[in-house]
Amino acid sequence: MAKRDKLEFGKCKVCGLHKVLTEEHIPPKSTFNNGTIKIINADEAMKTITDKNRLPWDFDGLKYKLKQGGRTFKTLCSTCNSYFGTNYVNHYQINANSLAYSLSQITMDKCESINVRSENFRPLPFIKQVIAMFASITNIADDVNVKDFLLNKDNNNFDKSKLRIYMSIFKDGLNRLFGWSALYCKNGTYLVSEIVSYPFIFVLLGNADEHTEQDCKHLGVDITSFLDFKYEDETSIEISLPLHECNINLPCDYRSKKEILKCTQKKSNNKQIDGKE
Repeated sequence: MAKRDKLEFGKCKVCGLHKVLTEEHIPPKSTFNNGTIKIINADEAMKTITDKNRLPWDFDGLKYKLKQGGRTFKTLCSTCNSYFGTNYVNHYQINANSLAYSLSQITMDKCESINVRSENFRPLPFIKQVIAMFASITNIADDVNVKDFLLNKDNNNFDKSKLRIYMSIFKDGLNRLFGWSALYCKNGTYLVSEIVSYPFIFVLLGNADEHTEQDCKHLGVDITSFLDFKYEDETSIEISLPLHECNINLPCDYRSKKEILKCTQKKSNNKQIDGKE
């Protein structure tokens, strides 16, 4: 007799009810998230940052577990999972797969950004799927307005003054998934959540009311305006998206390997100078 998976009860991250939780693929299984992945726990992953003799992208020798079937989380009940699958996932999948095909036809090493054009694009279900993924890894659906927004496909009432979504293209490097993280920069503190999985990078900014549009350009292209459409609306879009590498296990760090090595060498030289002094 086949062994049955043990049922896991918990609070659904969207509807908030205590129910059996189901496997939620982030991103959807149909968008290149169905293979075997290595899972490295947080303590092991930190060694890529704290170990002075290890480059940030060097995972050799770190302990890991193999997981079949892609990156999944038990965060949603079957009702919410099915609702998103029925109403949002297909629209996200079409555009993710179309973009991936377009990227396969160009040499990305020579590009800093590319123009993406899509016909019959449906902005609202696309961005609803993006926000649904963020709801699984953050607490945004604790806000009743966000919950209602996700569970009613026709609802486009969303607080754009505080929460904004940015998109870019994942050129190369490490898949990353971060819940809320605080980034301290010269322009202040950024509260961000990030999803990096080919072909997209998405950033959710949780304190957009504290930053200007200019302050946030490094996060990608602001696609929050997709929320202004109705669920059935189709449009043609053309958008220039930056290409980013993700070579270090830190959110919103898009430096190339060359840039990271240069920075590491500079810090090393400064320490040597300080030591002589």
